[in-house]
Amino acid sequence: MGYGDENWSDSAHHDFQYQVQDYAVSLQELQDHFKEWIREEVYPTIDSLSSSVAKFFDKPILG
Repeated sequence: MGYGDENWSDSAHHDFQYQVQDYAVSLQELQDHFKEWIREEVYPTIDSLSSSVAKFFDKPILG
């Protein structure tokens, strides 16, 4: 619908802008939560596994 159309209304003209901003904020929040999850859950697990694997390989294979 064009600006000259008789059914045109300015009331919803900027809705798209707000919707895009809402999605962008939501995506930023999702990214922040994902980073927090990586720091709190994944990194400690990797560190724990790394030290366990290192201990395993430090032992003699044939005792």
